[in-house]
Amino acid sequence: MGISQEKVNQAGWFITKNNISSIERLDLFLKNDIQKNKSYQPVNRQYNLLNVYLKKYTALEKKGGWVNNITTAKKGDSASTILLIKEQLFLQGDLVVNDYTNVFNDSVELAVKKFQHRLGIAENGIVGGKTLMELNVSIHQRIEQLMINIERSKWMPIEQEGDYLAVNIPDFKLLVYTNNKLEWSCNVVVGKSNFSSHTIIFNDSLVDIVFSPYWNVPASIMFKETLPAIRSNRHYLSSRNMEIVDENNKTIPLSRINKNQLRSGFPYSIRQKPGKNNSLGLVKFLFPNNYNIYMHDTPEKSLFNESTRMFSHGCIRVEEPIKLAKFLLRNDSSWTDEKIATAMDGTKEIYVKLHRKIPVYIAYFTAWVDKAGNLNFRDDIYHHDAKMKELIF
Repeated sequence: MGISQEKVNQAGWFITKNNISSIERLDLFLKNDIQKNKSYQPVNRQYNLLNVYLKKYTALEKKGGWVNNITTAKKGDSASTILLIKEQLFLQGDLVVNDYTNVFNDSVELAVKKFQHRLGIAENGIVGGKTLMELNVSIHQRIEQLMINIERSKWMPIEQEGDYLAVNIPDFKLLVYTNNKLEWSCNVVVGKSNFSSHTIIFNDSLVDIVFSPYWNVPASIMFKETLPAIRSNRHYLSSRNMEIVDENNKTIPLSRINKNQLRSGFPYSIRQKPGKNNSLGLVKFLFPNNYNIYMHDTPEKSLFNESTRMFSHGCIRVEEPIKLAKFLLRNDSSWTDEKIATAMDGTKEIYVKLHRKIPVYIAYFTAWVDKAGNLNFRDDIYHHDAKMKELIF
């Protein structure tokens, strides 16, 4: 019978769960020619791809799996731990040939780099730090991780025509698709590790691009951070190009407000005016939802160089916002590259409604198979896997 939508929501997943009618199932049956492809299942493609690796890992575990008491090593080293490193890299498919010597040679360094690439680690070819931790994860833990993500794959759409966007939170990536084909991807920044700042797992449709946006400071940030800052520094607003506005967006001078008003009963809103230092950068992408989450540019470009990118209050910062804007408007001849650049550099907020809504999926996968057929793993940054274990096992 599977897991109910209520249980799915309890696991922090609010993407609409796949419910396939008999007619849809028959249509998929005919479309995919099940007689020629007996392995086909009417689920997201990751379901079958991950199951292939689940069978492989289960068979490996029955044969004893791999040993996990690995220690640090680098090219040129000769030690007994290198035998264990080679064995695991060979079993996982990163090392093509295992010569069963204890020498860390060029082929081992390349295998370590491939392993690091699959796990989203800086590819330096050295076994240490994060790489050492991941090599010491047991095969049983990997099997559980595969099973958890196989279940998640059943909750994703089967096929998607046209353009759509997907963000995989643990991978810190935006994926841009057309007709289920990955067109390009880029880094993103997601919500911090504290629960109140988590980026929510859900789906909706992108409807508006906003060039030179205002940043309307959320109430939670305003009361916890902004108002205390103003109380201690009356120049705080002007130094950050911010203003106080009433419900009609009429500017209220700070001189009309005393310190006692800058507390929990504050009757106004605060917003940051358009500009290069705006917290949302030069453009934002709106897919209206109950969680007040959207994608946007950022002036803090250096954060995209971090390996773990959890710095926002829940919204998603995009490394290549100009490329995304051009992609979304590529079929609208009125929006040339020059016009987009001008709109992003303005002082006036400009809303652009898309001719067609673009589905957006904010997902959470700690294991998946990439387009090259390689199995990827990522950290469970929000501890959702632990909730899933309770549902599955």
